[in-house]
Parts: sequence; structure tokens; C-alpha cells
Amino acid sequence: MSKIPNPLVRSFAALRVPRAVCAALVSWPAVSACLIAGFSPFVPAAAAQTAGNGTIEGRVQNAASGNFLANARVRVVGTNAEAFTNAFGEYRLSGLPAGPATLEVFYTGLAAQRVSVNVPATGSVQQDVSLRGIGVKEGEAIVMSAFTVASQRETDATAIAINEQRFAANRKDVVSTDAFGEINQGNVGEFVKFLPGISLDVKDGNNPSGIMVRGFDPNYTNVTMDGGQLASAVIANTQTSSRQFVLENANINNLARIEVTKLPTPDMSANLLGGAVNFVSRNAFERPRRELRISTYLSANAKAIDLKKSYGPLQDDTVKILPSFDLQWAHPVNKRIGYVVTAAQSSQYYLQNRSVLGARFTSAGATVANPYTTNMNTNFAPNRTDRTSGSIKVDLKPWERNVVSVLVQANAFKQQQASRGINYNVGANAPQPGWDEHNTIGAATGGSVGMGNSFQSRHGLTRAVMGSWNCAGTDWMGEVAGSWSHSNNRVRDIAKGFFNSVSVALPNVGRVNLRDIDHARARFGTAEVFSTAGARINELSLANYNLTSVNGQPMNAQDTVKEARASVTRRFSLRDNPVSVKLGASVNDLVRDIEYSTLTYNYVGPDGIAGSGDERMAGFVDDDASGTSPGFGRPGPQWPDSFKIWDSWKNNSRAWARTATQIGDTTRNEAVRSPWLHEVITAGYAMGDGKFLRNRLRLVG
Repeated sequence: MSKIPNPLVRSFAALRVPRAVCAALVSWPAVSACLIAGFSPFVPAAAAQTAGNGTIEGRVQNAASGNFLANARVRVVGTNAEAFTNAFGEYRLSGLPAGPATLEVFYTGLAAQRVSVNVPATGSVQQDVSLRGIGVKEGEAIVMSAFTVASQRETDATAIAINEQRFAANRKDVVSTDAFGEINQGNVGEFVKFLPGISLDVKDGNNPSGIMVRGFDPNYTNVTMDGGQLASAVIANTQTSSRQFVLENANINNLARIEVTKLPTPDMSANLLGGAVNFVSRNAFERPRRELRISTYLSANAKAIDLKKSYGPLQDDTVKILPSFDLQWAHPVNKRIGYVVTAAQSSQYYLQNRSVLGARFTSAGATVANPYTTNMNTNFAPNRTDRTSGSIKVDLKPWERNVVSVLVQANAFKQQQASRGINYNVGANAPQPGWDEHNTIGAATGGSVGMGNSFQSRHGLTRAVMGSWNCAGTDWMGEVAGSWSHSNNRVRDIAKGFFNSVSVALPNVGRVNLRDIDHARARFGTAEVFSTAGARINELSLANYNLTSVNGQPMNAQDTVKEARASVTRRFSLRDNPVSVKLGASVNDLVRDIEYSTLTYNYVGPDGIAGSGDERMAGFVDDDASGTSPGFGRPGPQWPDSFKIWDSWKNNSRAWARTATQIGDTTRNEAVRSPWLHEVITAGYAMGDGKFLRNRLRLVG
């Protein structure tokens, strides 16, 4: 049986619009109209309201802070006519009958205010409103309490959060970035962790790297900036297929508030199984006048408070007490144009000490309730991170009720880390009888001791250009927006004069004993290491070790996202109930390019013969780091020098060799972990939004 195509669908097909977009734009309005039409007979009409041509417009301001308020509700008393202020505090009520009217303005945390207005028969009347705190009467002086600045900022931030949630069309948490005071390093993760339903994916035990909404993996959290998707390069070779947005690509300095959505509406992206996070940038018209905020501070780690330069994290001597600053400059030049400039630089040094104990409960009479300790790994890792960000945003009103915004921003990230550790293992053989909770006497054979270095230098840069045009008419509202963002992440080791990892082993080890073990504090008192012949070995002297292998893992990752979107909203009245229909479409173009490699080399000694006995480490001692304790009560050994080892690899190729398997691993990893992806997603939607029962019932879908 033949089917007669819908002429609208046929028209869209002729324009080569994807079928999904056609279906959304054609079928949803029809479905919405049917639902609303079917529901409307059961909705009682409000008091009769005579249509007119009068208009009331103006701005709503917080009298105490001077800031203009977004999402303040302005309604005409006795009618269903209401409007909400935009990001600049502006509102507009049109189609009103001529004559006296009473406006009621409401904003959470401030006293509601009623204002009498005489609506003209044609044209508009300007009515600005200043809202005061609850209990403060008109004309009274506003008396500030102690700690005025902090108190006012916190109060404003709380009011913004509650007010946005109150009037949102969906389940959304909105928090002003002033809500929790100064944020460490401007890291967005340190801020959003306070929000309900949010947890963080943490890298290297210290830096938040991803946002998890409702417990879902960061892959399923959609992160945007003013509604536009941001590029995000991966930070590890295990993330080559990840869609996770890395938090180091953003800085809270240029954000006004953060929106977390757990229940999406049709005008949002569909790739948010967990939820969505939208960063809202600052705008110039939030402030009534020029405003400059500057903060400076010093950061120091309790384990490295010294004004002089000292060794590390890598080869150079550096200062460990580091300065940082944060700057925000907002300038509403006039009613037509304004701009915001932000800049921030943050540096932090921190030292991690970690201890890991292993236990076994399957041999030598051990049980789950009474296991014996098999191994202890203790390491220390100095790290330094530097974040730099800057942005410029210009807001322009070329015509009445038209706003053009352009944002340019960049965020740079640099990290240096150097981890050194020593590992004791009693072996897989059953320990000697007499072991207990605090002591393990290893078998005569099978024990091992090893040391290792893990160094890395990483640089990231994210840039974005975003623009939007918003226009609002009497019954229509439209938006056209576009964005471009590029993110790259470079991991370097061999190119910087060191290896990512260095493996060192103590040869001819027979028995390893661990004594005075304290499980509560993850430490032990004494380690005894014996050779297979029963002689005591000094495991703290690097001359007794063999250099086994080194590894480099360079990586380049780039992510480029281009996006264009447009929407139009039509407002109308259905039996005196405000209803709107929104149609929109978007195109998202993503290109991801990752280059990853792993290079492993075995040390065979100056003679080029493996196992000949010339693989010892006496010439590779790190003179600066040696003697440094890894923490947890352990004495500091002589640590291997990754830079001296690199010099040997560079200048003495005979001492290094690669197996066929290692060469194959390099080829395989470069092929499997170096993807190139180009993805284009087009989408369309139609959304209906209606308020019924005198605005007590809201239906969105």
C-alpha cells in the first residue's frame, strides 16, 4: 500500500535536512497542539482580561548590592500576565490594556514589592524596580552588619540559587560562584563538589578531573559554556575513547554561576545520561557601575615551607612557596555596550606520600580474619601545577531588545610530577612459622626488593570563541549562537631529558623479613633483606641494584568542537493561560586526534651483553634526592636519577636493547591508542511550555 508523504516532510527533505530533524519539527508541534487543545477545556479561565497594546518594561535591581537581578518574576496583579527578567535584569510585559495597573515584583530572599503603573494605550512605559531586604522599608537607610562584604556576597549567592531553582522548568541546581568564597587554584571541581548529587573523578589523588552526576561516569556528563559544548583533550592513554570533560580545561574566575541539570528538557543535548553542567559566563550588565576585584595569595605545602630554592619536582631547583592572583574587571560603558575582563594565575606545589600494604590469607594457616603481610610499597611524589586563564566578553545592544555577546577565553595548564618508590615483597612461598599480625618472616627464597621512578611533564591549552544573538519581540523570542573551541594536551618525557618510568631491582634476593608492622598507620619498623646465600644486603645502597628497564610514553591529544544552534519561541495565550512553543536545531562538529606511543628499553650494561654483571646502578645515583624519606617512618635510600639514565641512553646506545616483543608493542599501541575521529551530529526539537491554574501548574515537554 502506498503512503502519501506529509508535504512538510517532503519540503524538509528537499532542503536535505536530516530525517530526525524533520520528524521533530513536524510531528512534535502537532502532538503538543493536540495535547494542549485536549487539556484546555478542563482548565478554568482566569478573570477576564481585555487585550490591549500597552507595554511595561524596565529593570529590577538589588538595592543593597546594586546588582541587576536575573529571573525576577514580574506580574500584573489580577491577571495571568507575567514575565521574568533576563540576565541583565530587564523585563517586558506587552499586550496590556490601557489604564492603571499594579506590578508585583518577586525575587527569592528579598521583599516582594508592588508598584502602581499607568499603562498607555499605545507605546511603552519605563518602570524600574529596586528590591530591598525583608524588613527594610522604602526610604530607610540600609544598615550593613559586621563583615558586610562576605555576608552580602553569601546572601546574594544563596538567593540566586534558590530563585533559579524555584522558577526552572526542570530539575536544576544553580549556584553562584560567590557561594563558597575563594576556590583553590580556581579549579571548578573544588566548587561543584559541594553541590548535591555531584561527585568527582580525581586524578593523582589531588586534582579533580571529571564530574560525575548521580554516580554516573564522567563520560555521561555533558559540560557546556553558555550552552555551547567545550573541547576537552584526554589526559591519559587509557582515555582514548572517553567523552569526559577534563576540569583543568576551565577556570572558575570567568564564571558567574554553574547550572547542574539532572532532568533534561527537549532543548538540551541528549548525550547526558548522568546529567548536564553548564558554565554561565559573567556579563557586564549584571553590575550598575564599573567594578574591579583583585585577590592575591601565597600557597605553600606544610612539608616544604622554605623561601629558598630546593630540588624538584624535576631536575631544576624551584621555589616551593608560590604566588597567585585573580582579577575581574566589569565595565558597563553605557546602556548599549559593556565588557568583562578576567585573568588568573595560580601555582601550587604539593608533596604526596603513600604507603600500600599487601596481605595474604590462603596459606601458612592464615585466614581472612588473620592474614599475614606480604609486601609494602612506600613512595613520595612532589608535584607542581600552574594554571593560567584569561577571558574577554563584550555585550552589545545594537537595537532595543537585541543583545549580541562575544566571548574569547583561554586556559593553560602545566604539571610536573616525579614519583619515587621502594617495594619490599616476602614472595609467594609460605612464610616461616611464627609469623603474626606484626611480623612476617619470609621463606628462604622468593623474596624481592625493587625501586622505581615515574616522572611526567604535561602541558594543556584550551581556547574558545563563542558568540550569540538574542532578540525579543512582543510575542516572539529568538536566539542564534555559535562556538569554536580547541583543546590540546601534550605529555612529554624522553623529549624533556628523562623517562616516564625507571625500573630497578635488587638481584640475588632470597629472604625478606618485615617486622613491627603497624597496619593502622600503614608502616613497619624494620626490613631485613638476605641474599640466597644468607648474607645480609643493604637495600638502601643503589650500588647493590641492577637497572632493568626504562619506558617512555609521549602523547599528543587534540580536540576541536564547532557548534551552531538556533531557536525561536512563540508566546501566546490559551484561555488566558500563557503558553509557548519553542522550535530549534543544532549542528555539532567534533574532530579528535590522538597520537600515543610507548617505548621500552632494556639495560644490558656498557658491554652490550645482558646478564654479564655490569648492569649495576652505582653511576646513576640521584645526588639531590638521595636520603629523602618516602615517609611513614622509612629511612631514605639512594634514589635512581632518571636524568643520568637518560644521558646513558642518549650517548651509549650499546648499553640498551629492545626485544621483538617490545618493538611490536610500540607498533600495536600506536595503532590501537592513536585514534582519529570526526563526528557530526545534527538535531532538531520542538518544546511546549504552558502554565495553567493561575500559574500553579506548569507542563513542559
